[in-house]
This record gives sequence, C-alpha cells and structure tokens, in this order.
Amino acid sequence: MTTLAGKPKEAPESWVSYSVFRGRYALLRQTRGVVARYANNNAFFKRQFVRAMIKMGAVDVLTGRAGEIRRNCRRFN
Repeated sequence: MTTLAGKPKEAPESWVSYSVFRGRYALLRQTRGVVARYANNNAFFKRQFVRAMIKMGAVDVLTGRAGEIRRNCRRFN
C-alpha cells in the first residue's frame, strides 16, 4: 500500500475506530464541567431539567403534509 506522509491511502478499520474515539474524547472534554455541575448540585439539575421539559413541550409537532420524515437526520430533504 502506498503511503502519503506516513499514512495509508485507505484508512484501516482501526483508524476509523480511533477517529470515533477521538471525537468522543473531545466531546467529553467539552462537557466535563457541565456534567460535574449537574452531578454536584442535584437541585440545579432538577431546575434545569424542568426548564428543558417545558421547552420541549412547546415544540409544535408537524403532522400530515406539514411535516416531513428526513432520510438523513443531518440534512433537509
């Protein structure tokens, strides 16, 4: 296999797994403070949870021809 800058042209399965791991680790570092705050302050978590549920309840669900089912959740149809 030909390499470019020491990397194979095609990523082996282990590289794909490593990329997923790196992405998840980056997310963990970004959310560590939020998780710690919720874990250390139950009253704060409960207040925030109630606010989030109220906000979710205000989302209007589109039905019939007004709504759409996405083939790919990351993109509009």
